[in-house]
Amino acid sequence: MNVLFNLEGNTMKKMLIGFLSTFMIVASLFSVNWNVVNAQGTIPYNPPPIGGPDVVIPVTGGTTATLIAPDKCENVVLEIANVGRVEFIECPKPGTAMSMVVLTQDDIKPLASFNFLTEPFQVTVDEKDFSGKMKVGVFLAESEKEALKKDPDMGLYHFDPVSGAWTRIVAALDGDYLSAETNLTGIFVVGKPS
Repeated sequence: MNVLFNLEGNTMKKMLIGFLSTFMIVASLFSVNWNVVNAQGTIPYNPPPIGGPDVVIPVTGGTTATLIAPDKCENVVLEIANVGRVEFIECPKPGTAMSMVVLTQDDIKPLASFNFLTEPFQVTVDEKDFSGKMKVGVFLAESEKEALKKDPDMGLYHFDPVSGAWTRIVAALDGDYLSAETNLTGIFVVGKPS
C-alpha cells in the first residue's frame, strides 16, 4: 500500500509539473507584446519643431535610404535603384542624417492633384535651414522618356508640403535620369499638375 501511495504521489507531481509548465507557456504567449521592428514602408509622423527641418509627410510607401553626412563632402550620394538619386554637392554639417523615401501616389494625391509619370520620392535633411546645393535625378524607363518627350508640360516637379504647391524645376536628361541642380529638399517626381 505504501508503494502504491508513493507511485501515485510521483504521478501527481508529474501531472502538476506538466500542467504548470503548459500553463506558463500559454500564459507567456498571451502576455508578450509582439511588435515588428523596422517595418518596411512605415514611418511614424513626427511634426518638426517650429523653425526646424522640412515637414515630413507620413508615408505608407516603400524603400528608404539614409546616410550620415561625413566630415568631407565628396561623392555623397543617396540612391534608390530605379527611382532616383541625390548627389550632395554641398553637404550638411557632419553627423547630420540625410534620407530619401519612396512615396506612393496615394500619399500625395490628397494634398494636390498631379499626373504622375514616375514614383515620387522625398528627400529630407535633418539640419535646420539646410539650403546646400544638390543634384536631384529621377530615374526614367524608356517608355517614360518617350512620354516625357511627347508632352511639353511634363517635367521634374517639386512639391512644397507647407504651401501645397507644385513647382517645376528646370531639368535635363542625363542618361536614365531627369536631373537638376537645386537647393530644395522635399518631394520630387516627374509628371505634370492636373
